Amino acid sequence: GYRSLLFERPKNFVYDSGDWIDIDPIDGSLKGGKAYSLSSAPTEPDLMITFKEGYSEIMQRLANAVQGDTFIITQYGNDYKFTLRPHRPSVL
Repeated sequence: GYRSLLFERPKNFVYDSGDWIDIDPIDGSLKGGKAYSLSSAPTEPDLMITFKEGYSEIMQRLANAVQGDTFIITQYGNDYKFTLRPHRPSVL
């Protein structure tokens, strides 16, 4: 029920463990649900996100992505005050 996607890392893109990215298809056609934790280590050459399969447009687009599909990072950052909800599965 989970998938991981690998993206080419933008030149000079630096991040820390626990950071997230907002992504969008290059055409900007999808709205909502676009923030994903980076599941790759900051020392790895590419970026990876891992997500739970779902029914939203963005989840379907990501689940059906093929090599060569282009997504852009619209924002990135961290929220070091984030806490998990007890007794609820999460993907980080």
